[in-house]
Amino acid sequence: MAQRRKVCDERIDQGEQRRTLFLDAMKVGHSLEEACAYAGWKSTASYRYHRRVYPIWAKRVDAVKRFADQFNDGTLLDQIETPSSFTGFARKWFPERRRHQAQQLAVAEQLQQLRPREVCMFLLWPEAGKTATLEDWITRKLAFDPTHRIRYVSEAQDLAKRVIGTVQRRMTDRSEYKAFIERYGPFYEKNQERQGRPWAQDQMMLLKNPGGERDRNLVASSWTSATYGSRIDTLVLDDLVSQRNYNQSERIFDVIRGTFFNRGIELRTLIIGTRIGPGDFYERMLDAGLVTKQVIWSAADSDGNPRVPEFWDRDVFHDRGPCCQGFRLETCPNDHSRLTPREFMQLIRHQSGEDTWAASYMQNPVANELSTFAGYLDGCLDRDRTFGPRRRVA
Repeated sequence: MAQRRKVCDERIDQGEQRRTLFLDAMKVGHSLEEACAYAGWKSTASYRYHRRVYPIWAKRVDAVKRFADQFNDGTLLDQIETPSSFTGFARKWFPERRRHQAQQLAVAEQLQQLRPREVCMFLLWPEAGKTATLEDWITRKLAFDPTHRIRYVSEAQDLAKRVIGTVQRRMTDRSEYKAFIERYGPFYEKNQERQGRPWAQDQMMLLKNPGGERDRNLVASSWTSATYGSRIDTLVLDDLVSQRNYNQSERIFDVIRGTFFNRGIELRTLIIGTRIGPGDFYERMLDAGLVTKQVIWSAADSDGNPRVPEFWDRDVFHDRGPCCQGFRLETCPNDHSRLTPREFMQLIRHQSGEDTWAASYMQNPVANELSTFAGYLDGCLDRDRTFGPRRRVA
């Protein structure tokens, strides 16, 4: 009897998983037959059976269908948003993309949940796929909503321009993205620039956008760029600070607050980046009380294990080379076995140094940690003061 009950429970769990997979497929625009195949059902007869036996689930399917019929012949707007729908969209239309990792899905989820006047700060380690995730989200957002206005701001304009280049290529290159363009486009027509619809390296406006000349869909900026006359719905601040401009953190903070934050009455803001050190731009935003939500993804958990093991799963082997340099060369097994994710992460920590590891990988910068009174001195520091002539304080 116990064995029979166990088999029954397993079948129930499997059925629930398949119903979830079916809904996920429908949410990203698959047909009924495609959704059945995605769920592992051989025919639509299984779908009809589950509709009959699970009426609540059937109502959820009907709700998804109503959205599909209402918006663009099967295209769903962001009223239905889940991490699985985001990654499903990217994998379907842009197969060259690797599967999104956990930290990338978390970034997309925060973007989907942004509300008017909300400022979300998302901090994570270098090369964690931030920009690739933003490219996928921007492409998806503009495909669903051609009226949305996004300002992409980086330390220098080059990074923001590369993002625009990726989005433009997906919307015009029929040799690679013909199915995507035919489903959601057309996005661009030749010589549309003459009608005030720019399509350049630093800005673009979709063909379907009914707005005026100032309603550009995507604009690339550095933090020093002028923004007057342009409207913004979503502001993305991507890696504004590095070791090169760390000492300009106060100036960057003043520019962002005084210039970009007044470009849209319902402006939504995502700040995404990596901590550089004490008093950097990110800390100033927090101290000013401007961040409404903070999300921190450190590289390692409290036990020292990688938080996202697949990120550290690399083709590096124990061969008494760079695998165990310096900190444990004498204990290297030298058996050509592959480094575990934790071992590779420890290698990066050794090469980066403890200060960089604490700031950039753990998002917890420590200043002068060898000094006895460092913590107390840092707490007394007035970060609003600068070197130079003494300023009068009212």
